Amino acid sequence: MFVPFRYYIKSIGYPNASSVLIQAIDETELAMIKSIFHNIQKYLAWFFKCFEQAVAAKKLLNKRHIPSCICFGLTTDEGKLKAHAWVRCGDSFVTGRVNKTFTEILKVC
Repeated sequence: MFVPFRYYIKSIGYPNASSVLIQAIDETELAMIKSIFHNIQKYLAWFFKCFEQAVAAKKLLNKRHIPSCICFGLTTDEGKLKAHAWVRCGDSFVTGRVNKTFTEILKVC
């Protein structure tokens, strides 16, 4: 079943929302969630790309009532457009470390 992105994104959060209020985040719980997504690849039969990781992390963080934002960015490399997704919780990256070459085009909080 195919669901258009504009409908699916509403189940994750609020598109183009401003940054989430930074509140006290349990660093040990956040470290555990980071390690889950860092180590999960060796147990899967397929490649777990940044989009899938970001959506899964955002849903897990939502379920645990931890404020976070999933960000989508674009860049060009040798004339080709490349996309990337990552999740931020406060000042730390949960999934998809990003370098400065990606321009953030959408944030869902």
